[in-house]
Amino acid sequence: MNRLTWSRATIVLFAFFGLAILQAWPLSLYLSSQLTGPPSGDTGVYVWNTWVFRHELVDNGAWPLWTNSIFAGDEPANLAHHNYTLFANLLAVPLQTVTGVVASFNLIYLINITLAGFGMFLLARRVTTRDTEAWLAGALFACCGFMVERSFGHFSVVAAAPLPFFVWCLIQCWERRRTRDALALGLVSAWSITTDPYYAVYCLMLGVGFLVSRAVTITPALSRTRVWKRALTLCTVLAAIPVAGLLLTGGGVMQTGPWEISVRSLYTPVLTLTFVICLRALVMFRIQRSREPWPQWVPATWLVTVAVASAGALAAPVLSAQAFGEAMDAAPILWRSGPQGADLLALVLPHAAHPLMPQVVRTALAQHPGGLIEQSASLSIVALLVIGLAWWRTSWRPSMRWFAAAMAFALMAMGPFIHVAGVNTYIPTPWTLLRYLPVISDARMPSRMAIVATMAVAMLFAAALSTWTSRAGKARPWVLVAVAMLLCVDLFPAPRRLYSAGVPEIYQRIAQDPRPVSVLELPTGVRDGLASLGNFTAHAQFFQTVHEKRLIGGYLSRTTPRRRESHISHPVLGPLVALSGNMPVTLAQRLEAQAEAAAFVREVDLGYVVINHRDASPALEQFAVDVFKLTRVQGDRDLSLYVPFGPVR
Repeated sequence: MNRLTWSRATIVLFAFFGLAILQAWPLSLYLSSQLTGPPSGDTGVYVWNTWVFRHELVDNGAWPLWTNSIFAGDEPANLAHHNYTLFANLLAVPLQTVTGVVASFNLIYLINITLAGFGMFLLARRVTTRDTEAWLAGALFACCGFMVERSFGHFSVVAAAPLPFFVWCLIQCWERRRTRDALALGLVSAWSITTDPYYAVYCLMLGVGFLVSRAVTITPALSRTRVWKRALTLCTVLAAIPVAGLLLTGGGVMQTGPWEISVRSLYTPVLTLTFVICLRALVMFRIQRSREPWPQWVPATWLVTVAVASAGALAAPVLSAQAFGEAMDAAPILWRSGPQGADLLALVLPHAAHPLMPQVVRTALAQHPGGLIEQSASLSIVALLVIGLAWWRTSWRPSMRWFAAAMAFALMAMGPFIHVAGVNTYIPTPWTLLRYLPVISDARMPSRMAIVATMAVAMLFAAALSTWTSRAGKARPWVLVAVAMLLCVDLFPAPRRLYSAGVPEIYQRIAQDPRPVSVLELPTGVRDGLASLGNFTAHAQFFQTVHEKRLIGGYLSRTTPRRRESHISHPVLGPLVALSGNMPVTLAQRLEAQAEAAAFVREVDLGYVVINHRDASPALEQFAVDVFKLTRVQGDRDLSLYVPFGPVR
């Protein structure tokens, strides 16, 4: 392989930045005024992440993993359990001074796309002999449907660059066994932790898979006795009987001699049948210890120590805040009703933003749990065709390690049970059991593993394309041009829909107030990634990046039961939260809130109340006016700005 010089690497990096601009077009024309996702959703919180980090670190001179900017009147919020995107936040600190909050956020988005493509390029160069094929693999990864669709709101998973960089560093460390490679591996591991917790889990899974693939080899078991094969074949037939019976009869109770068998759903019968079929397939192969030389214990221990120590040192602020902070709620892992993965069709059809995607299919996918964004798992059709044709028409054979990774993560991306066109087949995937393992269970949304499957497909694509171009001779440029054009059609994101980052005038008025007051947005509440108390929206935190006043209520990825309880039991906040969630309030609660309102206003230094007339019920509006003696000072049909207890101060 040709050595990659610094000058060539710089050219490649800038080429990916140009590709990122095209992928997000026309975002670069509106860096300061538009966003790729609505600020009323998760996008607003990710923009707030970059602002509050700099606000605490630079403006307040405080530790940026804690903030008083939200939940005013309550204890500071621990942001270590929040999807805080620390890597993006660090990049934003210098950028915000020059470009502002929105423009810096958009630039970081383009940088993350650039790094993802460049990391994939470096990894793909290991299986190619030329840079162009590796660059196309990087382009495939950076512009895949997953990256396009997730830019609607999940910006932390758009920052997928740690994945290819982690595998690249892991291979470098394994092959060269140098201290600096172990150090790089640890730094990239910490990068994944500070980018998105899911990617830290995926790196762990990739690392374990890498070591297992070096420890064992799988070969056909030609000498396996027929007794085992016949016994497992018989077991397969027996396991298929309950499945067939349930499909034919709809289930019930069957009497078999002295035994009574109750079959009421397909979950257990299909699980048993799948297990027996897998066991029957497994006896066709022999698993043996690999003869590949492993590093000796002393150097191996040293490399592991360096990698773990460097990762731990860089991620220590986050890990320590998580360890010593108050415990957060954990999502229960349910056997049948846990988070559903991507539909099988979502993996093989064009991505949802593609102009060729039929609207009826797009609408059907949007009906799945998690909506259309969790169905953004499309694998490149062109890449799969290149892989398939090279496998069929040439002597090329895919790397079994990357093929296994692509299959495993694609299966897990479909969730615990495979769905096809919205229909549950009850066929389990590896995620059915892996989701119960500690640490791995933290990556609770399985569809996001599609990005790892995409990375594996990109590696297979790079190797297959390299085989085609090496056979093409003088026609190689035409082959590359043809594949590049097909990729453009395959991955075309259509004109990107952009969303206004404009802020209503009332927040400009709040920003001009020099007092360190707090703001109450109605509806209000406590929202996190698992539940919502009341009806707090991300819009409020997005607007906070302009007015910079403390907010009552808030939205984080995870909140504590104590914080929710403190809001429910509060004499003033309790009724406000209840009415925000369209729950009734008793007369006794109203009287107590009126008695405590003045003290509450002094306690939190409440300066303004903003009522969103589109979301606030008439009962909530009237309650707030009566309790706080609100005076309207500015507003329009959608929003009104009030001050509590009298005229403007």
